[in-house]
Amino acid sequence: MNTAANLRWTDAQVTSDQGGVIVSWLLKVAIVLAVGAVVIFDAISLGYSHTAVLDDARAVARSASHSVLAQENDTQIVRTAQQTADERGVELVVENMTLDENGAVTVTVRRTAPTLLMHRIPPLREFLVTTASSSSSPLTF
Repeated sequence: MNTAANLRWTDAQVTSDQGGVIVSWLLKVAIVLAVGAVVIFDAISLGYSHTAVLDDARAVARSASHSVLAQENDTQIVRTAQQTADERGVELVVENMTLDENGAVTVTVRRTAPTLLMHRIPPLREFLVTTASSSSSPLTF
């Protein structure tokens, strides 16, 4: 009888070990999927930031041109551009903003991509910031 009891105990142990192997395998798959999701999120965020910053620069330049057309002073033009930049989620580089004698406005904006992982890795931080410039004159809307 000892043999039969030992055999049953061995069968139960084998079944228990198989369950542990499946749980371990599922845990590894879940970790790989989570890491993959973070990498994909960061890649999409970085790609979006790089493509959207030029549209944002155009919108900021266009709003500043509207201010020129409305014959506002320089402070109001900068304030309007800053407000549009804030609405679009970009930073206006005021030092690079120019106004030509014919009313054309040139602006530079900066966008930092929101990421889950890349901003924590110092060598990769430089890729998060994207800068774009755009010009718009009051006559070209």
